[in-house]
This record gives sequence, C-alpha cells and structure tokens, in this order.
Amino acid sequence: MSPIATISNIADHGAKVRRQSWTLHVDPVGDLYESALDCERAVFLQAYGNTVDELTTEYGPYDESSFLISVTDDSGYTVGVCRIITPGAFGTKTLNDINASPWFADSARLARACGIDPGKTWDIATLGVRVEYRTQAPMVTMALLHGVMATSRANAVPSLTAMLDERARRVLSFMDVHFSTFPGVEAGEYLGSAATRPLYMDIVKSLTLLRQANPIVYRTLTLGDGLEGMILPTRESLRIRTAEQRTAARANAVAELSLVAG
Repeated sequence: MSPIATISNIADHGAKVRRQSWTLHVDPVGDLYESALDCERAVFLQAYGNTVDELTTEYGPYDESSFLISVTDDSGYTVGVCRIITPGAFGTKTLNDINASPWFADSARLARACGIDPGKTWDIATLGVRVEYRTQAPMVTMALLHGVMATSRANAVPSLTAMLDERARRVLSFMDVHFSTFPGVEAGEYLGSAATRPLYMDIVKSLTLLRQANPIVYRTLTLGDGLEGMILPTRESLRIRTAEQRTAARANAVAELSLVAG
C-alpha cells in the first residue's frame, strides 16, 4: 500500500490553480470516479514512482471494500483524492502490511494493545493532492480529512489506520491532525517512500483532544467550517454503500455513459 502522499512542499507557491470553487465527493461513480482514479495515479506516480500496475497489485484485492473521497474543481477535474478501505474479506490493509517487510510485526497483538477492532476499522490507504495544486494543498487536504471524519462518524467507525510517509505526517501534525504510533513500530522503506510509519487513530479520543487543543481545526474536521468555496456532501451521502451497492452503482454509471456515447 502506498503511504499517504499529501504533497509536502507546500511552501512552493509558484503553481497556478485552475479554479477557485470546489466540491467534496464521497464515493463518487461514473466520470467522477474515473477522474478520482486518474488523480490518485498521477499523485503517486509523481510522489513515489508508483505505476498503475503497482497500485492495482496493492489495492486490487481490496477493491470491493474500497471507496474514494475526492475534491473537484468546477469543471469536474479531481485535484485531490483519498482511498478508504473498509473491513472486508481481505482484512485491514495497514494491519496486513505490518506483518510483512520491513516491520514483520504481530499486527493482531498490536491491534489488541491499541484497542483496535479490525472488523470495525477503516484504513486510509491513500491521500494526495495533485502537484500543480500545491498552493491549495492544505485546504484540499483538510477537505479530504473532513470527508474521512464525517463519513467515519456517520457510519459509527471507531478507529482508523494508515501508512503515512514521515514528511506527510509532519505536515499533518503542523495542521494539528495527529495519528498515534504502534508501540515498537518504527518508520521503514515502503513502496517508494524512504520512511513510512504505520499509524492508527482512536477517533473519539483524538477529536476530544483536538476540540480542547484547537477548536478551529476541530470544527473544520467535524463540520467543514472554514473550507471556503467548498461544496460539502449532504448528510445522507455520508452513509456508505455496501460493497454490492457500490458495484451496482458503478456498473449503472458505466451503462449510462455508454448510452450517452451511443
């Protein structure tokens, strides 16, 4: 699994932004889904050299239990994307990967020690912003994280896991978004990243601490406050489809596009 690829060189303000209005999508289908996939591929190729084949190998087995969260400009062009893997037949991706190189840890023991129930935990598999939108990366990243938090809470998800590049972790920490480290698990080389660390988040505990430490960021993550120009998803759309419903929705979208093209 590729580590979260929030673009770290935010200080470079030279890139020009195409649009100033945005929409946050949860579990997009059709053209929006394809645009989100294209964004994910572009971000991880640029950041870590991950090819489409490599991404397919990593995420293909989890596809039925995965959904995307994306941010588009007003033309429908995806500028940022996040992939969430929900509990399914193949388990939790981060916990699976902890068992392998370079960590070779006992993920079941770590999950118990940290109070994580793999059957209820969502995995933040990828999160990235297109490099040409680096000046908007903080806003787009916070919008994606709001999408993660809003959907997690709407679906009664107690915890998150993630493989996070150390540079990206520092950026998120600067933004007061903090993940916890698994005891005894250090950063290691991972899919093009020189230093990636497996992490987790107890959502209720983390948000409680954040509300006390930084109420502004707390309201952004939970309510979307401060995301200027961002059209947020409806409360109803935060309830995630089942794997069967998602497969059917994507198939219907493809069929509709075929009819239009015909």
